[in-house]
Amino acid sequence: MKKFVVGAIAVLALLACAQADTIIGTANGANCIPFSCPSITGGNYQQIYNMGAFGGSINIGTISFYNTFFNDGGTQGIATLDYSLYLATTSQAVPDGSLPAGDVLFASGHLNGSNWTFGDTLTITGSPFFYDPTQGNLELTMVISNASDPGSGVYTYFDAESNGPFSRWCPGCGSNQGYGLVTGFGTASGSTPEPSSLLLTASGFLAAAGAIRRKWAK
Repeated sequence: MKKFVVGAIAVLALLACAQADTIIGTANGANCIPFSCPSITGGNYQQIYNMGAFGGSINIGTISFYNTFFNDGGTQGIATLDYSLYLATTSQAVPDGSLPAGDVLFASGHLNGSNWTFGDTLTITGSPFFYDPTQGNLELTMVISNASDPGSGVYTYFDAESNGPFSRWCPGCGSNQGYGLVTGFGTASGSTPEPSSLLLTASGFLAAAGAIRRKWAK
C-alpha cells in the first residue's frame, strides 16, 4: 500500500511540472531596444519565436526580459513609453512590422522612465494566451507610443542572442533573423496543471488506493 501511495504522489508531481515555464534564447550579447534606446520612438517592435523552441503547449501568463549579460557600470534607465503587447500564432518565420492576423492583446501599460538596477528582470503580466507550437510559430508585437528615451548613456541592455531560434523586426534595425531578446514565458496562475484535471486524477488514485486496501483487508 505504501508503494502505491508513493507512486501516486510521484505521478502527481510530474503532472504539476508538465507545463513548466519556458525561456527562449541564451544570452551572448545585449540590446537596449525596445525598452531603453532612443530608436524605439515611432514604431513597433516584433519577435517571432520558432515553434521548435517550445517543449509543448503553454498557457502564457507572464513575459519576462532579463538584464544579466552586460553591465555598463553606470546608471541605467528605462524609457518612458506606453505599450500594447500582442501575441499571435503565425506561419511566418520573420516579422514584417505589421500586426499579424489573429493577434490578441496580451497586456497594455506604461513604463515610467525609472532608473534600473543591473540584474533586474522586466516582467509583464497579461491575460492568459494559450500557445500550441504544433499550430505555428509564436509572434510577439509591442506597439509603442508617447516614447522618450532615458537620456544619452543611461540605457538598460537586456539579454540578447545572435543565433537564437527567433527573429526580430524594429524601425531602424529592420529584420534580423536569428537575433532577438532572450524571453521568458511563464504559465498563467492556476494553469499548471488545470485544477479540474488534477482533481480528477487525484480522485482516481484515491479510489484505486481504497479498492486495493479493501481487497487486502479481505
